[in-house]
Amino acid sequence: MGRVLVAGSINIDLVTSVPALPVPGQTVLGSELAYHPGGKGANQAVAASRAGAAVTMIGAVGDDSFGDRLVAFLASNAVDVSGVVRVAGAPTGVAVITVDPRGENTIVAIPGANEALAPDHVACTPAPGDVLAAQCEAGPEATLAFLRAGRVAGALTVLNAAPAAGCSPELLAAADVVAVNETELSALTGLPVAPDAPAADVVAAAHQLRRTDETVVVTLGSRGAIAAGPLGVQEIPGRAVRAVDATGAERCSPRSGEKIACIHAKSSALRGGASLTRRAGRSVYAETGSGGCSTSGCEASVNSRSSPVTRKASCSPISTAWSPTRSI
Repeated sequence: MGRVLVAGSINIDLVTSVPALPVPGQTVLGSELAYHPGGKGANQAVAASRAGAAVTMIGAVGDDSFGDRLVAFLASNAVDVSGVVRVAGAPTGVAVITVDPRGENTIVAIPGANEALAPDHVACTPAPGDVLAAQCEAGPEATLAFLRAGRVAGALTVLNAAPAAGCSPELLAAADVVAVNETELSALTGLPVAPDAPAADVVAAAHQLRRTDETVVVTLGSRGAIAAGPLGVQEIPGRAVRAVDATGAERCSPRSGEKIACIHAKSSALRGGASLTRRAGRSVYAETGSGGCSTSGCEASVNSRSSPVTRKASCSPISTAWSPTRSI
């Protein structure tokens, strides 16, 4: 069975509940302040580990108490942290998050040590059957070197192209699977893709973004996801849950631009059975699913194999018997 290697951000999330999200120039009072492990990369690693994969995290934290806490948290979730470096004189990355009673949120991310992640930090020896997952939230040169190493080795490379502003054409070209939401898809293609855009418009933009042999997965919030690849297009339906905090959904399922590229955690399942289009679409969407917004805090909302949402998503290998609701 292959490994899952994740290179990317490791943050501490400072989360406060507010009666309404602030508008420019407005001060609102928060009711509480909670500290949660976060960062797109760390969330990917924990989600894949909890779904049963052998996971190595590659990233950077500061030489501070937040860094200590985050490394310990990853290790407690059976993530190999030998690839996490300490950056002297730099703070650990922080995200400041406000959450309203509907579970909607605003996020301000301060990269800190994540920006110091360099190509020599991501030196690894991927092999065929491995899955390499990355995002655009850490050092761009390191992320590119990581993905290119995976391509050369014949591993499967997955890029969560968020934030889109930090995602270069070179990064997109180095990925076998690219995951975006509507906002990111619009930013990367220059095409208008509204949250309620018809599926045909989403597919057209996805085809413009992807290269010939690449699969693009577009997450659509409560509508589910659409995967467009060399063998066709598949639509994956969404699931309804009661929203408590959408932060986890943003990092770990299809919501507001920070989905997890949470490939099927058993990497052999990504390479056997159904087409890459089907596998990538279902894997990016389903591993944590809508459960990402069913509890407060991001890492807390990443499902374990025993959670009800994960059982519904099915963490067993995907076979050719699986099919989405409909093809487009």
